[in-house]
Parts: sequence; structure tokens; C-alpha cells
Amino acid sequence: MENLLNNAWHGDEPNAWKPPASCVLAIRRSVVRRAAFMPRIVGHVLAAINHDGSIVTGSMSPGDWARVLLTFLMPYTVSTIRRFSPFLNKDAWSPP
Repeated sequence: MENLLNNAWHGDEPNAWKPPASCVLAIRRSVVRRAAFMPRIVGHVLAAINHDGSIVTGSMSPGDWARVLLTFLMPYTVSTIRRFSPFLNKDAWSPP
């Protein structure tokens, strides 16, 4: 994992653009696979809690559907960030 971070920031050419390490880590297959699992559980629970009345009665507006989409996107985002944040902030944390 550390080599991946170093490769994201250092290139052979001094002025070559490299994607930020967070982007490189966020698109790794293992991160995407695990992060995609979370909305299946948490997203359904949150959507049921927040929008159950509108879904059951069929009175969902396009704005309501956009909020449901964000309800599923949030667990994905949190899971993705949680998966790689320890590698990006390894100097910020020290054991007691």
C-alpha cells in the first residue's frame, strides 16, 4: 500500500501530473468492492426510515428520488474514505 502512495506522488518526470493518492486508493478493486457492499444494507435502512411514507403512497417527486440516491451514496463515500484514510494520515496518529 505504501508503494502505491509513493507512486501516486512521485513520477519519473518532474512535472508529470499524478492523481492524488486518495483517488488512486479509492478506485482500487478491493476498496470499491467493500464500499459497494455498505449501501446495500445501510442505504436501504436509511431510505426506509427517511422516505417510507412517500415510497409506500407513491408520492415521490424527482427531488425525493435524488435524496434517496444521496442516501445510498453517503454510506459508499464513508466506507471508501474509512478504508484508505489510515494510510494517508499515518503520521497524525500515534498509539497511546
